[in-house]
Amino acid sequence: MGNFAKTDLISRFKANEYAVMILMAVIVGILGGYGAVGFRLLIKLFQTIFFGSDKGSFLELLLSLPWYMKLIPPIIGGALVGPIVYFFAREAKGHGVPEVMEAVALKGGIVRKRIVLIKPLASAICIGSGGSAGREGPIVQIGSAIGSAFGQIVGVSAERMRTLVGCGAAAGIAATFNAPIAGAMHGPFSAILILFEMTGDYKIILPLMLSCIISSVIAMHIKHGSIYTLKLIRRGVNIQSGKEVNIMKSLLVRDTMISKVETIPGDMPLRRLLEFTLSSRHSCFPVVDREGSLTGIVTFQDFKEIIFEESLRDLVVAKDLSVSDVITITQDENLDDALKKMGFKGKRQLMVVDRNDPRKIIGLLSRADIFAAYNKALVDRSLAGSIQGKGKSG
Repeated sequence: MGNFAKTDLISRFKANEYAVMILMAVIVGILGGYGAVGFRLLIKLFQTIFFGSDKGSFLELLLSLPWYMKLIPPIIGGALVGPIVYFFAREAKGHGVPEVMEAVALKGGIVRKRIVLIKPLASAICIGSGGSAGREGPIVQIGSAIGSAFGQIVGVSAERMRTLVGCGAAAGIAATFNAPIAGAMHGPFSAILILFEMTGDYKIILPLMLSCIISSVIAMHIKHGSIYTLKLIRRGVNIQSGKEVNIMKSLLVRDTMISKVETIPGDMPLRRLLEFTLSSRHSCFPVVDREGSLTGIVTFQDFKEIIFEESLRDLVVAKDLSVSDVITITQDENLDDALKKMGFKGKRQLMVVDRNDPRKIIGLLSRADIFAAYNKALVDRSLAGSIQGKGKSG
């Protein structure tokens, strides 16, 4: 097959893949729209069950009821929602946005299919009984669950799964607020676009943008993280730093380091040091004293300028060439910490020392070992996410 034929085949495949993705997005959008409408109807149903009516203003209805009718329905609603969430889908607890963010960032977009039923049921009971909650968060999780469930049924890749989850969330937002542009944006400008689409007044865009930007900047300076990410940070999940950093922080030095370390005595002559360096696969060597304690570190770069000086080969020793200011790490630290220390001085290796004795060498950690461990953890997490999606998709 010629190069032109191969290029044409690849182009057709990409075009077909893009068309299929568009079609799936349209289907998810339709399903998400119906999900949002169904959720609103479900809220009205439970409002009628708990308060006898869903007509007119809910506030006016509450004002007309006796005090005990304002107190009893939320209690009953809470008593129903608690067991439903606890026994059937604990990730349906709360407004649901952090759970969606975690699923996209760490689980390949996998959301259990049961969320499509449990989340609207629990949220509708809560809101319909007078609970302090809104429709925005639940509909994001409901739409995302619809997109994820569709992706799992069709069998798309993790990358496509994340896209469909986003499509479902956007469809839910658009249908809930009757704001298709805001739903399509699904980002920082959503609040601005929602208000614009609701009012139809373009003059409010500039004041809205100004107020949103100022409030966001002030909020970020006062406290890092949003109301959504803070919930995840409390669980030890750092979405803002990305899944790669999160993986690095979960891997410890003790599980990645090499325990067998090639050390160099401080009195080793340059001649033997050169032979030792050329026969080793490492480029960085710890220099130790007679007791085996760390005194410095030496690399080939430290003595490459004098290797051809015959008169110095038996005169200069390793201690003379070593650098005493050694950057070390302990086995209880994580690989993210290790990479930061390496990047600070441009090092390729770190000496792992005892936590209670910074001169006692217990291992060696190289940049190559870090990335090998990261790649393995990434593959393991992807496989675990696939298995979880198939085993717990109900």
